[in-house]
Amino acid sequence: GVSLGDNLKSLSTSYGLSGTGFNGSADITDWKVDTSAISTKANVTGLLAGYATTGSVGNLDKLTDVKSGGENFSNSIIVGHKQTGTLSNASQNTVLGLEAFKSVTSATNNSVLGFNAMRSNLSGSNNVALGSHALLSNTTGSDNISVGYNAMLNNVSAIGNVAIGSNSLNSGTTGNYNVAVGHQSMVNNTTGDVNTALGYTSLYGNTTGRYNVALGVQALESNTTGNNNTAIGVGTLDRNTGGNENAILGAFAGRYIADGSTYNTSTSNSVLIGANIRVNGVGQSNQIVIGHNAIGNGSNTIQLGNTNITNVKTSGTITAGAVTYPNVDGNNGDLLATNGSGVVSFIAPTLVREVADEFSATANQTSFTLTQTKAANSKVKMFINGVRISNTAYSVVGTTLTYIPANNGNTNLSLNDRIQFDYYY
Repeated sequence: GVSLGDNLKSLSTSYGLSGTGFNGSADITDWKVDTSAISTKANVTGLLAGYATTGSVGNLDKLTDVKSGGENFSNSIIVGHKQTGTLSNASQNTVLGLEAFKSVTSATNNSVLGFNAMRSNLSGSNNVALGSHALLSNTTGSDNISVGYNAMLNNVSAIGNVAIGSNSLNSGTTGNYNVAVGHQSMVNNTTGDVNTALGYTSLYGNTTGRYNVALGVQALESNTTGNNNTAIGVGTLDRNTGGNENAILGAFAGRYIADGSTYNTSTSNSVLIGANIRVNGVGQSNQIVIGHNAIGNGSNTIQLGNTNITNVKTSGTITAGAVTYPNVDGNNGDLLATNGSGVVSFIAPTLVREVADEFSATANQTSFTLTQTKAANSKVKMFINGVRISNTAYSVVGTTLTYIPANNGNTNLSLNDRIQFDYYY
């Protein structure tokens, strides 16, 4: 009833294969059972269609497509083939997939699932590769998580990366500590470090850019070498290539310049908050634009809101340059004045009164007493018989005015000359 092929190696009992008398062990690689000859009480090693059986066929390593344990491969198993590199203390590896992990020498603590996954790995450790061709080219890179077809396909020695999604981080060779989640996210990254991309084609074109965060479908899609950018929202700054240190929030913010059709390919040091925000032009920097559909005014400017905004309010004072303006109103008729030290406040205006003092001169008179003390910023104008004379022909101290004939062509005053002084106080 039982036929054992040419590969039968040993049986502890060489007879009694039919009936209930056989109770032994064997290393069998090729066997078949004539189920029609099995009695209802028979115990047969193996699993037979339609029959419950018990027993063991021995060490899994005896199977032609399984490598389990062995010298320098402790606590490890490969299901799909037996091939490895020259083993040297490889341990704690679990591998399932044709051609997967076939170059291993000393790697440890790897979990691999998928055709060709981690095929080139030599000593890279603590990696997770799930998906056909995941981490295919990895040789020494460690602490990576790669999930999806072709995820981290070309990684060689990079460490600490997370790639989830087909073709994510596909081109990376040595870039470290990147997180790419989404189909084709960071697909062209080669050596860029410490980037985070979440969303379909986010940071798609990045090659060497570092410290970028792109959250949203197509966010920072065309960035290649730009560093320190944060873009949140679908299509945010998606045509920027080498701009640095931008903070962008809002769907399609930063995609276009002011005309609404020309792509913004280079912006740096700018803050854009709001959907569909446009910078003023390509290549500008230090531009802050806030508000839905708002358009910037160029480098080193701030735009608050779009053209529909009619009022901008703040509860605090406003400082422009070195001058601080008040946030409370003054009294009716007050003036806004500065103290000369950068502080502006409301003050009551000083009343200005004009006066015209008139005298009838005595012969050779040189001293006159004004009726008021002139204001600090007022000038006294002197007239002789209706003709104004030079300011150098007299001096004023307090209410005393002294006439100086020598400075007026040596003209002395005559009796009853009409003298007038105009000023304000």
